[in-house]
Amino acid sequence: MPFTMLSAIFSAFFLVRVIKGHWARHPHYLGLAMIGSLVATVALARFAPGMEDDMIVGNLATFVGGAATITLFDLVMGA
Repeated sequence: MPFTMLSAIFSAFFLVRVIKGHWARHPHYLGLAMIGSLVATVALARFAPGMEDDMIVGNLATFVGGAATITLFDLVMGA
């Protein structure tokens, strides 16, 4: 599980860089993407035990969680 969480955090850096630009200019997006990725990983571990350790499904869940959090934040803030 620690490697999965580390993967979620690094995925957040990559995701913010791809979607919003340099992460140092958008630290709020980076924080939200990290939280969203971690929540998605924990939810996947809760509802499908063992799937979070799978390379494809685990990384897909982190990217979906981070992207959903960024999109939801943009919708709420009206950006």
